[in-house]
Amino acid sequence: MNMTHQRVYVWQINIEVFEENADAFFSLLSSDEQSRAAHLSFARDKRSFIVRRALLRMILGSYCSVHPHQLRFRQQQSGKPFIAFPGHTGIHFSHAHSVNMGLYAFSPDQAVGIDVEKIRSLPDLLVVARRFFSYREYVILKGLSTRNRESVFFRMWSMKEALIKANGWSLEKGLAECCTAKVFNNDYGRVADSSVCVVDSGSDFAAALAVQGCGEYEIFFEKPDAGSFISELMRDASFDCGH
Repeated sequence: MNMTHQRVYVWQINIEVFEENADAFFSLLSSDEQSRAAHLSFARDKRSFIVRRALLRMILGSYCSVHPHQLRFRQQQSGKPFIAFPGHTGIHFSHAHSVNMGLYAFSPDQAVGIDVEKIRSLPDLLVVARRFFSYREYVILKGLSTRNRESVFFRMWSMKEALIKANGWSLEKGLAECCTAKVFNNDYGRVADSSVCVVDSGSDFAAALAVQGCGEYEIFFEKPDAGSFISELMRDASFDCGH
């Protein structure tokens, strides 16, 4: 697959749909990823982990024109992952999941961050917000009804997480200093030197995409479980790489 400059590619994937392919996908993972999968206690968690990592490798492998297993990742000091091999791609990526929802973001020229959160009841929601959110965000949440408070809380949280990932901030610093009070109620806004927008992932989830910098970009959405491309990726999972 080819990438176009000033475009961010967002993939939305129902992880559960592909869990039956976990055994075939396992060979695509690195030895470290295989070890992490093996140490997971529950079979469902193991299948989900394998599928999430394999899909990331298959999509990136297609963008980089290498077999998924050959990709190597390293982490910056902040913990943000990057492609170590092949080293010439310049591709930025981010991924997140919640329950069965997987989101992946890719860009050839701009740092990106993506997050998705299942909207759910949190008994200590205001306590969490008071500790980790800005004062303005806390005041907004405190003034809402319980039902609205939960959806707004997770919208704010997903925006913060996406911004943290795009900029490589620490979680504690990003949650406290990255204020979404002006943008949480909009589909798009700017926070610090980044843009952040809502990703439509259904009424049960809150999701957001952040892009570092002030440049213009176009978002291109992919939902591969409804298309034919994922079938090609799944066939690639059976390739024998000699590993």
